[in-house]
Amino acid sequence: MYIPTPREQYYEQGKSNSFLVAQAEGKLTAGQAARVLSRRLGVPVKAQDIEPLAVEFHHAGAFGGGKAKRVYFFTQEELAHITLEDIERAKSPRWGWKLGFQKNVRRWVPIIEEVRQFSGSEIKRLGDKFHPIQDDEVPAVKERIGWQLPPYCSDWRKAQR
Repeated sequence: MYIPTPREQYYEQGKSNSFLVAQAEGKLTAGQAARVLSRRLGVPVKAQDIEPLAVEFHHAGAFGGGKAKRVYFFTQEELAHITLEDIERAKSPRWGWKLGFQKNVRRWVPIIEEVRQFSGSEIKRLGDKFHPIQDDEVPAVKERIGWQLPPYCSDWRKAQR
């Protein structure tokens, strides 16, 4: 249940309403979830290692000037399904290309901005701007850096000069 809060109260409580609701529902923050997983799996797990596996986040911290930090939440049910392989896969870098935008005469056009290996946290931060590719596709996609994509297209094969 979401209840609007005046901005002054945000500064007092240091957390968004949705953050407080998630805590009230018994969801665990990434740090708390990491401790639970460390005990269950028998290996040390850091919060940043499991953040790419989260499906829910809320903001906490100072809200002025874009300083609010994302806090990732997990349910007990989600934690029960996370394995050591999932954590290793989330930590390992993956090849992909990043969607960028270039100013054309009157509009911004989508382009292939860069092609490289991205870490799990970068992939999570980029969201829809990250597009995974296979290892054998890397040289072909690298040739198309800076090429324009049709609007709303995420297929690198359709990029044009």
